[in-house]
Amino acid sequence: MLQEHFGKRGVQTLIYRIALSQLERSAARYAGLLSAGRLQLGLDFDEAARSICKRVRVRREDGSLAERSVSQLSGGEWRRLGLALSLAFADFAKQRAGLGCNLLVLDEVMQHMDAEGQAAMAQLLGSLGIDSTLVIAHGLASDSLYGAFDAIDVVEKRGDASAVRLSVGSGADGVASAPSYPARASSSSASALAPARLASPAAAPPSASESQTESSAEIAAEKALRQRTVPQLKAEARRLGLRLGGTKSELVARILGSGD
Repeated sequence: MLQEHFGKRGVQTLIYRIALSQLERSAARYAGLLSAGRLQLGLDFDEAARSICKRVRVRREDGSLAERSVSQLSGGEWRRLGLALSLAFADFAKQRAGLGCNLLVLDEVMQHMDAEGQAAMAQLLGSLGIDSTLVIAHGLASDSLYGAFDAIDVVEKRGDASAVRLSVGSGADGVASAPSYPARASSSSASALAPARLASPAAAPPSASESQTESSAEIAAEKALRQRTVPQLKAEARRLGLRLGGTKSELVARILGSGD
């Protein structure tokens, strides 16, 4: 018994369990904040397999909790838990090894999240106390979410040329607002990048009348696309050789960004 608990393997297992308990508490807290308490995440150490097992419970509408495997989660739920674990690992590294950074970069972390999930993520990121957070995204679930971010940067692409427009859509009060053209990007405490169908910076600057005509055409094109059903949008995206996943808004933005 003493050999089992105080031997080399026993000490290692004890260290793993202590570290895992700390990681679990942090990840569970983030998961709750990102899901309004609907998702509960637990972590167990499998001694036989020497691996970490994830336990997920989802709160039903009646308030009861149901066990779920990771494979049974929706795309938005999976993203929430993935972000919760990533932030928990960052906290763990900072507390245990003194490793920290004043810049946080998140790539496509909002994919498959609904408006509620994206709003919860923006609120959480703004409360972390990190100097700068960069979120790279292809779309927002609602235009009202633009106000949740400090600045919006947009990648303009046409043909083979690309450039970044800084602080696009910022209002007079300095708070980001939805751009007047089909751009979808967001960030918390920093800026974000997303494709937008705009004039290439390599070309000569368009005149005011040309810009107005082009903007009107793009707005009309976006309106027409939004009137289509998701299967119709996926068929168009397939024809253009584009990625099919994501929300309806993401499909619209992707088709518009193709320049076809």
